[in-house]
Amino acid sequence: MVTTYKIYRGTHRGPVLGVAPTGRSVEFETVDVMKVENGRITDHWGVGNLLKMLTQLGAVTL
Repeated sequence: MVTTYKIYRGTHRGPVLGVAPTGRSVEFETVDVMKVENGRITDHWGVGNLLKMLTQLGAVTL
């Protein structure tokens, strides 16, 4: 098993999850777990903090 933690950063320039481009900067985290057998990824599970991203885009208010 291999686990990764990533932070994605960028500018919202195209539609995502039904939200039209806003030009806003976004940042959100993901955690992925991959099962590796014989040097190949055979399974993948991932979780992304999409609520954080949608909040930054103004699509969700908390």
